[in-house]
Amino acid sequence: MITLPTPNAGAVFNGLDGCPIYQRSLDNGQTWDITNKIPDGVDSTNTSGWSGDSYTIASKGNTVAFVHGQVTDDWAVWISHDNGDTWTKTVIMDFPFVKYDDVNNMTDVDGDGVADTVLTTDHKMAILIDNNGMVHCWAGALYVLDLDIPSQLGLFLSTDALLYWNESMGSAQPVVIAQTPDVDGDGQLTFAPNYVPRYGNGGQCSQPYAAIDASGTIIVSFAAPLENSTTGTTGADYSYRNIWMIGSTDNGVTWSDPIQVAGSEFDEAVFGSLARDINGCVDLVYQMDGLPGIAVQPPNSNQAFHPFSSNDIMHDCIPVTSIVGIKEIQQQPPVVTVSPNPVSDLLNITITAGTADRVQLIISDITGKKVYQDNISTAGTGIFSFSHSVKNLSKGMYLLSINAEGAVSTSKFVVQ
Repeated sequence: MITLPTPNAGAVFNGLDGCPIYQRSLDNGQTWDITNKIPDGVDSTNTSGWSGDSYTIASKGNTVAFVHGQVTDDWAVWISHDNGDTWTKTVIMDFPFVKYDDVNNMTDVDGDGVADTVLTTDHKMAILIDNNGMVHCWAGALYVLDLDIPSQLGLFLSTDALLYWNESMGSAQPVVIAQTPDVDGDGQLTFAPNYVPRYGNGGQCSQPYAAIDASGTIIVSFAAPLENSTTGTTGADYSYRNIWMIGSTDNGVTWSDPIQVAGSEFDEAVFGSLARDINGCVDLVYQMDGLPGIAVQPPNSNQAFHPFSSNDIMHDCIPVTSIVGIKEIQQQPPVVTVSPNPVSDLLNITITAGTADRVQLIISDITGKKVYQDNISTAGTGIFSFSHSVKNLSKGMYLLSINAEGAVSTSKFVVQ
């Protein structure tokens, strides 16, 4: 069950028609073994349209996936784990009408003659395949309402939620993982008198993009208003949007609090995109100018409030630790094996020490007296094997202790 704030504003939506095709080359584009294939479950007769803004695609190894959604469509993902030979469609969030016609219909879901408010997506979405081949999807949330047959579909552009789903969730509903940050911590969001301008049919928390590093940490950027920011312009006093980031170190189970990573209180920063593979820091590219909104859809349809003028394409590289913090790694006790046991000549020792790149080895007799000690490098692999001569040791029982960054394991062996 998804619980969101009650919507309080509306707008109008129009859809487009179309249908995607899948093509594949296994030799860097020299030949194409799959051409013009419509993936299983794609049918333009039951959607309000496909466009470049309504879907996004990702691939890694043999996994290919794309996610699609429109304001009046299901939010659905198509996943292939065999490089596009076969596809499985999963409806992440069902829109309760097929090819919705806002002129001749109303959003009466339960058929009681009263229009219902319906949760859908704002068709701003992201997709990512993690290091284990599992698919993750994000979308901005949007409430819609069509009160009666003559009226057009209303959009609640103040819907404030970033929705998330991954492949392990199956048919379970998506969850809310971020909302517009409460910067001053007073429990409510305060914006300029004219609120924020619209970006197409986008909700308040929108435009997600995702990236992942080698350890599996997932970072997501999104655009959301900056509380208490204001242009101070009479008749067009709007708050600014900025880019925010959240992260997950446990494959999407939990998420960090949002941090502002772009813009200022007097800059509009939107349309963030990330390099999908993170190498130490998160490469972020975004657009920024000094006025809220966009010139092609100016605030209040008044070009004077956002004239066509220059804006900036910005780049930054955000350290992962500034988003998710520095995760303390507890070193597990090393695993030590010795053979042969009993031993009379060479003792073969294998050490598996997790993340440790250096371990301390101590051999003691049964009374606790040290008879041998050495510091050993595992060459960054955490694994080391070697042989140690016991010819100079008296017959009897000995203890072999391995200390890996404070985690200790002890094994016994017998010299005969």
